[in-house]
Amino acid sequence: MKNKAVVGASILKSIGWLSRTTPDFQEQLLSTAVWKTAKPGMEISRTGDQGGLIGVAQGTVEVAADHSHPDTRFLHMATAGFWAGHRPLIGKLRNITLTARTELLWVLVPKHSVEQLLRDQPEYWRFIVDLSDTAFETALELAVDLTRQNGLSRVAVTLLRLCGCRHVSPSYQEDLTLHLSQAELAAICNMTRNTFRAYLSHLEQLSLIDVSYRSIRIVDADKLRALQSVDE
Repeated sequence: MKNKAVVGASILKSIGWLSRTTPDFQEQLLSTAVWKTAKPGMEISRTGDQGGLIGVAQGTVEVAADHSHPDTRFLHMATAGFWAGHRPLIGKLRNITLTARTELLWVLVPKHSVEQLLRDQPEYWRFIVDLSDTAFETALELAVDLTRQNGLSRVAVTLLRLCGCRHVSPSYQEDLTLHLSQAELAAICNMTRNTFRAYLSHLEQLSLIDVSYRSIRIVDADKLRALQSVDE
């Protein structure tokens, strides 16, 4: 686990929220971190819990809202560099459930350790605010994308978001592949399976994606991003 911790720390310092913080904050935060692994299907955080900060160094997690949803189990997927868990620091319960979609390398920074760090150095609160703002921006973008009337555009931006390349393709992730069923993706896009399949077929004809059983690979992310502005 020691080697995994070294690799994981290096990843988290280079991408995502922690990469935008100062080196001293990174070192102090990770000095009390507990590194963990998870198998697919394991919950690593549950709505309603109190707890510390959670960071994903390797793998993919499903992000589900705290509200019981009758049509889809989760609304978002997150990859390396994703962090959550700031709400308990301001006296609120977690409002998302995180479930491993693939094998994970992840880290838990205990709540009491983060609180002590913030008491000792209150200026670090600005980093927690930044984490909160990142979560807000993601939720807002998800809501805006689901209101798109153009179905092809809605499918395109959803595939990009779930692959972690909504605005730019990450240098650390060469294979932009979603291992999801078309039924799951149709639910996330808020459309019927038949409608969703028709849009997928069109995107495949444009050579923007490659579709196989329970797998969709983004072939050209830049051209797929360009579809966010197309008219119906």
